Amino acid sequence: MVAVNRADDGAAGGMRTIFDSAYTQKQNVSDFIDAIDPRDIPLLSMLGMGSEAGTAVAGADSLAFPCINPTHTWQSDELIPSKATLTGADSGSPYTTVTVGTTAINYFNIGDLVELNGTYGEISAVNTSGGAFTIVQADGSASLAANAVGDVVYNLGSLRFDGAAFTTVYSSTDLSSASNYTQIFHDAVSVSGTSEATEKFGITNEFDREFAKKFQEVVIKLERAAHYGLANSLPSDNTDLTNVRRMGGLFSYIRNDATANLQDASSAKLTEKLLVDCLQDIWDDGGNPDTILVNATQKRVLSSFASPYVRTDRNENALGVIVGTYESEFGNLDIVLDRYVKPADLIIVQKEYLGIGALKGNGNDRSFFTTPVPVDGDRQIATITGEYTMEVRNATKAHGWIHSLSTTLS
Repeated sequence: MVAVNRADDGAAGGMRTIFDSAYTQKQNVSDFIDAIDPRDIPLLSMLGMGSEAGTAVAGADSLAFPCINPTHTWQSDELIPSKATLTGADSGSPYTTVTVGTTAINYFNIGDLVELNGTYGEISAVNTSGGAFTIVQADGSASLAANAVGDVVYNLGSLRFDGAAFTTVYSSTDLSSASNYTQIFHDAVSVSGTSEATEKFGITNEFDREFAKKFQEVVIKLERAAHYGLANSLPSDNTDLTNVRRMGGLFSYIRNDATANLQDASSAKLTEKLLVDCLQDIWDDGGNPDTILVNATQKRVLSSFASPYVRTDRNENALGVIVGTYESEFGNLDIVLDRYVKPADLIIVQKEYLGIGALKGNGNDRSFFTTPVPVDGDRQIATITGEYTMEVRNATKAHGWIHSLSTTLS
């Protein structure tokens, strides 16, 4: 072990080893995130980790639920749906049986007024185990219409007489839960004594320069994981790197879930219809998307949608269209130019249901920190470490993904 003498004003100061706290104490460096150009971390900036994130907070934590465990779990709740898709068809006239499945049946009660294929019926009996209810004609003018698998039945509320006692069977939806995992992001900086002693134009501290570069590289890897990370649970051991714990990103919870709002472009060019179809799917599920994440290629196509309709009072002798907001029938969506979205993808999200943050259990904050490494040669070494996870709440309803787009512009 190497030791150095220390003296203060000629008095013996004792001995201090290089492993004393001054050399090994870890330092939180998450505030360095605010020094990174937000264009290099567009998704993290949108979620509060960049200097253009509204009210910038260094190393901001936008998780709705605190992450206190490597398996991070959050809960989602939903309103009782006022419609259901038929899972079975009535076998014949007078079409009084409506089959909606054993889950949706719990949201219909005797006395409810329903509309199905233009005719109205009152629920007279409910078969919970069979996932079906019986209706009687309720409009007095038209016979009940035939129904088939895939038809939609709408619940228009419970019918009751003035002053009648409350007899409705009350129902509710159960809280659902989803999980992600924390992932350790780690790298190291090493600068030799010779390099530190060599003067370079405009550089006063070689180690600080290398540290700033390395920190940015690590944060960009977190940014990429937030886009395309595929969740993997706790490893069975610590020897198989192919099975190490990792966090899932947008890809894991939207693109990789067949029940999510997905649109397959089948190598076709992005069209406004394709985009609006995806927005409608999200809206039909109760979502209110507000942001489009898109790469440069698809951003140019999006801009072309608006070109014939742009009006400007600018007097400059300049041509061109910049589209920062897309106005649709389903609301206005910010368009974020995102270099980490793959050229064949377009991602639609509702920001309030996204979050990212560090593991912070037992009072320990695993936001990015640096730890000096004991010297083992003529060099200065420090590590950069952070452990983060991501929430993608209401993943199959509030967000959407258009994939397999053409990347050829014509």
